[in-house]
This record gives sequence, C-alpha cells and structure tokens, in this order.
Amino acid sequence: MERIAIIADVHGNIPALEAALADIERRRITRIFCLGDLVGKGPHSERVVDICRARCERIVRGNWDDGLATATGDDPPLRWHRSRLGPERLAYLAALPNTIDLVVGGRHVRFLHASPRGVYHRVHQADPDDELRAMFDSTDFTGYGFEPDVVGYADIHAAYLRTFHR
Repeated sequence: MERIAIIADVHGNIPALEAALADIERRRITRIFCLGDLVGKGPHSERVVDICRARCERIVRGNWDDGLATATGDDPPLRWHRSRLGPERLAYLAALPNTIDLVVGGRHVRFLHASPRGVYHRVHQADPDDELRAMFDSTDFTGYGFEPDVVGYADIHAAYLRTFHR
C-alpha cells in the first residue's frame, strides 16, 4: 500500500513542523504533501517555507499564504511577516497552485486548502451534506478534467473523515 503524509496549517511554527517531520521519517514515509498556510501567526514563517520547499513533494496555497503574498496594507504585524519572508518567498507563495490532483493507490485524489470555491471559503465537518459533497466539484478555482474520488483539505484545524458513495 502506498503511504503518503499530509501536513498543513503550520503557520510559522518550527517546533511543530520539526516534530511532524520526525514522525513522518520514523514511519518511513517519503511522499509529503502540504495543504497550505505555511506562514503567519508563528515567528518563523521564512524557515517553514524553506523546509517545506525542500521536504514536500507539492504544496498548495492557503489563505494565510495568499494574504501575506498579496497584502498591500501597512499593518505592523503584516510588515514584520513580509519583511521576514522577503520578496523571493512572497513570490513563491503567490505562485503556489490552488490544488494538487494526483493518483494514489489507484484513487484520484484532490488536495486543496479550504474548498473548491477558494482559499477563503471555509467548510466545516458539521456543514450540511450538500456542502460537503460540493468538495468534490470541479470549479474555475480547481480546474476541470479531473474527477476526484478522495478530497483532502485543511484550513479548519480539525481532523475528520467522511465517506460519501456515488
């Protein structure tokens, strides 16, 4: 069985990232995917970006990545985060894809940060079934031509598994 690791919502937290990567290594998992929000909140966003770029096979853009990469305001915390990241990392974050579509273990898998509507549209596990089923939709945001069997997303900072049958 093919095994992969998924990380997300690191938010500049180096100790948490290092602990997660050590656990992934102990499990001998070599394919790592990041579902966004590398930056913000914690003090080491620049290090998180560098480590994730080196260790993750692919990364999608999260709302914090998008917000910091495209911000134009003069808010002091915003300025501080942007100055720590620097122009090259900010350009990298802005260029991250919306989704990752791939085949894992014979299943079509789509990874994204929040929802097929965008990085700022949040879907919770308690939302109505129609809203959860819409996570499988192809949209202008996700692109067309790939019909996922499995969808993985982050953003809500809670783990859950839900099965739908076609």
